[in-house]
Formats: sequence, C-alpha cells, structure tokens
Amino acid sequence: SSWTVLRRQVHIIQNYIATGEAYWNSDIGGYFHDSQSPWFWKGEYEAGTADEGYRELYARWMQFGGFTPIMRSHGMHLDKEIWNFGAPGEKYYDAIRSAIELRYKLMPFFYSVNAAVTFDGIMPVRPLALAYPGDERARGAFDEYIYGDSLLVCPVTEPGINSMKVILPRGVWYDIHTNEKYTGGGEYEVAVDISHIPVFAKAGAIIPTAPVMQYADEIPDAEYSVRIYAGADGQFMLYDDAGDGYGYEKGEYSRLRITYSDRDGKIGAEQTGVDRFSHPIRYEIIG
Repeated sequence: SSWTVLRRQVHIIQNYIATGEAYWNSDIGGYFHDSQSPWFWKGEYEAGTADEGYRELYARWMQFGGFTPIMRSHGMHLDKEIWNFGAPGEKYYDAIRSAIELRYKLMPFFYSVNAAVTFDGIMPVRPLALAYPGDERARGAFDEYIYGDSLLVCPVTEPGINSMKVILPRGVWYDIHTNEKYTGGGEYEVAVDISHIPVFAKAGAIIPTAPVMQYADEIPDAEYSVRIYAGADGQFMLYDDAGDGYGYEKGEYSRLRITYSDRDGKIGAEQTGVDRFSHPIRYEIIG
C-alpha cells in the first residue's frame, strides 16, 4: 500500500491490456498495508484504516478501480468494508461510496464494453498513444487512459492535492461530473477534491447508465438513461443478456446499436441479436 504502487498500476493496466489480455485488476488499497519480514511486504500504513493517510490512498485507489475491467478490493490482514473508513457524511466514507455507486451506475456501459471485447475483439483500455497516435502530447500521457472508445480516465495518484494537470486529446471533451466543456489539443490544470477523479467524455460519446443498485440485477429490466455528448456524431453498441451463464454463446442476447447525428440531433436505435431489448430507455443530450 503506497502512492508509488498506485501510480504504477495506472501504467500497468495500459501495458497489460495492450498485450491482448482484456481483463485486468489490481488489489484496491494494496495487498499488504503494513511491512513485515518478507522482502516484498512493503506497505506503508501500519495502522491500516485507522491511518488518515491510508484512508485517502484507499479512496483514490477505489476511484481508479471503478474504471478497470474488474473492480476488486482485496488484501491481507485488514478489514476493508466501507464502515471501516468512517461514517456517512465523512469525506472518505462518502468518496468510497460514491466510487462504488458510480461503478453500478455505469454498469450498462462497462458490460457493453466487455461484450465488445468478446464479439469485436476490442481493447477495453487504451493508452492515449494508441487511441490518438497523431497527437504528440498523447504519446507520453501514461497517467491517464481511454476506457472503451469515449471516456478519458485521469486517476489521482498523489496525496493532498487540490488540482492536477490533464492532457486532453484533440476534439471537444466534457467533464462527466459537471458537464463542463473543454477544447482538447492541450494541457489543462483542473481542480480535484476527494469526492472523485477527473473523467471526461468526448464529443459524440454515448454513455448508457442505470439506477444505483446494491447488486447488479437488483432491479430487473431497470430503465436506462443514455447520455449523449453533443459536438460530434457518435454510436454505441448497447448489450444485454441474462447476466449469468453461457446462453450468449447460443445467441441469447440483445445488442442495440444507438447512433447520434450531431447536425440534426437525431437519435437512432437498431436492434440485433435473438432476444428483445427489455430495458426502457430515456435519452439525454448534453451540450
């Protein structure tokens, strides 16, 4: 458990997935929180969750973990349930809860990206250097990455900061938390607080969301809210299946190709697959 190791994870996820292995995760919070006799046991927080510094590290790691293919809090000799980090209304508890709820809210997006891994062979995470090879600034921007084809994730890997520099590739970008619009092609200093990490959606992004749930299928056929970020044409293949089992291998799934024409604001939806897409959908155009 250390900030150095957290920052390394942001680099490792990009290198690992670039090799062709799509499903990667890190042990959120670090596996060893303290230091013991084996040489590799180098955690920096002997007091664990009682240490204010560890609480901040864990919250930032959880926020990063929410934007990885597998989100897993895992470690040794430390209870990491949310109530060990404070109480509702306290900053670290609220930050951890917000990160978990955002993961559940974006579940239709993550599940659809994972389906594209299976059906289309995509990389769910790409370094900016691969996503924007013609952009010189992007070539060295390894502290941030693209998730799917449309989200720019900028993990916070330093303690106690209130701002950080982010590189936005060419085009128009929206802060997903505030909807503030940025013109890409340069470097920005953006404000940060403990509540979340900076994440940007590019113009033309189509991001499906679901209600916050306590577990993935708590609300069967829940209504989806699809956020469309104006400024460019876009498309997204929204995927759904039974959520468990191997029926998808026999075609038991639905895919809904959502398109957006920026010139006239027209939204289209074309279904493929055997099963009917059963979630009601509400669209929202941002920008």
